[in-house]
Amino acid sequence: EVPIGSITNGVHVPTWMHPLAERFWRSQKVSVSCGSPTSRPLADAEKADPRGLWDLRNRLRGELVRFVRHRLAQQDCCRGGGHDELREAAEALSEDALTIGFARRFATYKRAILLFSDLGRLARIVGDPKRPVQIVFSGKAHPRDLGGQAFAQKVFQTTRRPEFRGRIVLLEEYDMAIGRALVSGCDVWLNTPLRPHEASGTSGMKGPLNGGVNCSISDGWWPEAADGRNGWTIDAGRTCRTQAAQDRADAEALYTLLEEEIVPEFFTRGRDGVPRRWTRRSLHSAATVGPVFNTDRMVGEYLDEAYLSVGR
Repeated sequence: EVPIGSITNGVHVPTWMHPLAERFWRSQKVSVSCGSPTSRPLADAEKADPRGLWDLRNRLRGELVRFVRHRLAQQDCCRGGGHDELREAAEALSEDALTIGFARRFATYKRAILLFSDLGRLARIVGDPKRPVQIVFSGKAHPRDLGGQAFAQKVFQTTRRPEFRGRIVLLEEYDMAIGRALVSGCDVWLNTPLRPHEASGTSGMKGPLNGGVNCSISDGWWPEAADGRNGWTIDAGRTCRTQAAQDRADAEALYTLLEEEIVPEFFTRGRDGVPRRWTRRSLHSAATVGPVFNTDRMVGEYLDEAYLSVGR
């Protein structure tokens, strides 16, 4: 008598699409129209030029690197940092490295520190001079969430280790400005919740608007979106009886994805310097995420299924 259904979240496309990305899509005659429940922004993204997309990604990644350096310098100044700290901030990250982003609430179930399960293995991944990888963290914990605060402290402490300095960074005072910079500039958006605790999530819906791709646990909105070609699913292949065992299995699956698929695909380039498989995945990501996981579709479903249907 009281049916229970579900309506998946969506993101506001004009808010989270970088102006450079919008300009690129329009130049490629790709639809970015919004404003009605039938709007399907980026549905035809796969017709865009891969070379042009790669140029866009390089520009957005460069913007992010400059943004991060500025924010790190501000953070060091607030902590009373000296000349050495400011120089280090000015040299953090690289505009050519595969850039992974993780930014959200530091709730413990989101497992921000899953990537730190094997620091030696992680150091080899980010420290390869021929295939550099860098990771940008940001987020806040609730004032009463001591576990989440401990995770944030762990992330900060890890960024200070010699093998990770300048390659893994934490941006403090997470806000929409940081969020916009990260979802537009990061190549990969990482999501590692403990199944099945993710209600939906929205941050991963924003990256594809700018040519980014997702790497996520199969939870929240991602099982609806993932098709095997528009990103990567972290699949341990089993559900473990304890969280510790699940953490180990999921971390192993994540490291394997990075080592065997994500990093090689990013750095396998054609003669023109374009990673063809990567750009195909990026365009397919935009074409499959953008048209569905947006607020136009979401509000339309609420109207039709949760409001108008009441009077029928």
